[in-house]
Amino acid sequence: MDVNDVDNLFVVKGHTSMFGYYPDTSGALVITTNGNTWQRSKSINIDRFRPLGYQQAAEFYSPKYETREQVESSTPDLRTTIYWKPNVQFSQTGEAIVEFYAADTPTTYQVVGEGVTGSGKMIRFTKEIAIESSVK
Repeated sequence: MDVNDVDNLFVVKGHTSMFGYYPDTSGALVITTNGNTWQRSKSINIDRFRPLGYQQAAEFYSPKYETREQVESSTPDLRTTIYWKPNVQFSQTGEAIVEFYAADTPTTYQVVGEGVTGSGKMIRFTKEIAIESSVK
């Protein structure tokens, strides 16, 4: 690949680094090209794929906490995926507010935001947040 074809590159670490495609990997180097064509490498260590881009949103199940009884329910909330929303709206300054109910077990969550801009550029960010105790 010619270095002039590279638009962006970043390292993604961890076993979930490849968006579920390669669960046994410990990380990946993601190279985004500027749209010029390049020859596929013959190396077995390199894979090329094009993200699907905009897709029809799927419904993500989230428990309802509309009444006091639902909030105080003795049924444990042990979800591993807490919140997923494919169409978060951002302000002109690039900020968004996302609210969700955490699971019952105090833990640290990894927040991952991934998307495609209107011009087709892939974006990704991660942040860890700690939930120390239940509000119940």
